[in-house]
Amino acid sequence: MPRDLAAPAIVIAHGAWADATNWREVIALLQAKGLLVVAVQSPLTALADDVAAVTRALNHQAHPVVLVGHDYGGTVITQAGGHSNVAALVYIAACAPEIGESTADAQGDRGARAVTGSFTVDAAGFLYLVPNAVLEFLAHDLTATEAAVLAAAQKPIRASALLDRVTDAAWY
Repeated sequence: MPRDLAAPAIVIAHGAWADATNWREVIALLQAKGLLVVAVQSPLTALADDVAAVTRALNHQAHPVVLVGHDYGGTVITQAGGHSNVAALVYIAACAPEIGESTADAQGDRGARAVTGSFTVDAAGFLYLVPNAVLEFLAHDLTATEAAVLAAAQKPIRASALLDRVTDAAWY
């Protein structure tokens, strides 16, 4: 289907332990409707780095944008969503911290204790979910085989990124 030039672009910010390719099926469905979709490859190194990656994608759009965030990506779009190209924010099972809060603050006790024992930390401070935790916390609706592939390809997140505080909340 040709691009619907009247429709906004869709920019997606993925969550922790994931990358933009996790949205491939959604991207294909949206593209089939004639929508322009950009799934940002966030580095997951610091909130500022992830916001910068999303901002580059927003700067590249000629049309209004629906900015979508999943999981930790919600924190990213909260900070990046004040961009002049953003027409709407969509949070999908995502964090929406207030100014001064971090992702960890916004999550509070909701599942934090359960997932805490489910990752390992490397010398650089990156968190990796253990394989069985991927199925339990990240991909509970996938088959065991699909979750195993996701676990093998997971993108770790620097622990400090989850502690970086939001300085601007676009949803206000």
